[in-house]
Amino acid sequence: MAGALGNAKRCTVGYLASGARLFQNEAMRVLPVIFAVATLTVSAMAAPVTVYVGTYTNPGGSAGIYRTSLDTETGALTEPVLAAEATSPSFLALTPDGKTLLAVAEGAKGVLLSYAVKPDGSLEFINRQPAGDGPCHLEVSPKGDYVAVANYGGGSVVVFPLNAKGELGPASDTRQHTGSSVNPARQEKPHAHGIHFFPTGNRFMAPDLGTDRVEIYEIDKDGRLQGGGPRGIVVPPGSGPRHCAISKSGDTAWVVNELSCTVNQLRSTSRWTWQVGPSVSTLPEGWKGENSCAEILLHPGGKFLVATNRGHNSIARFEIESNGGMQFLGTTPTFGEIPRGASFSPDGRQLLVANQKTGNLVPFSVHAGTGQLEQSGAPVNVSKAVCVLFAPAK
Repeated sequence: MAGALGNAKRCTVGYLASGARLFQNEAMRVLPVIFAVATLTVSAMAAPVTVYVGTYTNPGGSAGIYRTSLDTETGALTEPVLAAEATSPSFLALTPDGKTLLAVAEGAKGVLLSYAVKPDGSLEFINRQPAGDGPCHLEVSPKGDYVAVANYGGGSVVVFPLNAKGELGPASDTRQHTGSSVNPARQEKPHAHGIHFFPTGNRFMAPDLGTDRVEIYEIDKDGRLQGGGPRGIVVPPGSGPRHCAISKSGDTAWVVNELSCTVNQLRSTSRWTWQVGPSVSTLPEGWKGENSCAEILLHPGGKFLVATNRGHNSIARFEIESNGGMQFLGTTPTFGEIPRGASFSPDGRQLLVANQKTGNLVPFSVHAGTGQLEQSGAPVNVSKAVCVLFAPAK
């Protein structure tokens, strides 16, 4: 009996030892794989995203388009480098595939510039086309086959065909805006200020600061503009509509008004008919200083809007209600003066703001649940920075 128990103990111990060795061997085989996957996951999460910066070059300061990278986990920015020399390339846009970058070079005889985006993020000039008087904004159609430009000085909208090689063709159509509004200093004539394509198709919104209208256009198969005129949206007098943000469904939009420092919801009731919601201020109650609004952005998650205040030097935050209306959440300082441009990172984790007067880029982390903003990384300097544009996430 004792011998049997001894044998049983030896068998049990041997079995356990064998099992331990088997577990150890299996662990040694699996753990490197786990660590490799974890490393790849962390690396992928921390992969920096390329950012292009549009600037003013006159008088002095910047030399053209700059490039930096943002770590969307930490908010860390790399030192900006010159990507392409150009005269006041104030606003930038990328084709949907990220292979071509377009820029408007402001001036009385403004031009539209096209660049090839190289694998390392550097830019190679392709060609240019005359754009009109004072081009200030542009956007590429969802299919990447057209570029539309807003001319502030001339009060017009111009459309250009774009081929798969990134080559711009001559303008296929121009629509001259007409009219004025109640502010004699700023609304004495049309001042087209933005281009905002709907998520699908070739329709876009074109807010005009000078006429208090948001025109809606569609590019037909021949590159001609349809719409505008009676089909436009009229906002309250003296608002000065500047830029729009459009929902993913395309049936709701929001317009930021430069002069009245307000945001209006725009809600579609048919293809060409829109209702204008109440004006909601971008400023804290009781604030009386000078201010003008510049940018409006819809968070990729669709729950929040932000708008930039130049003068109050802050980011106004709004929660979007179920009906598309807005609830003002408050403001966040931009840690710089005259915040003109801003953009959310593709993953929505960071907001990058360009302060024009102080010439700095400031990153903010975005709380996914509340929309709260908090400075996340150290600012970097780019003289007269006015536009920030994220490359598509790789």
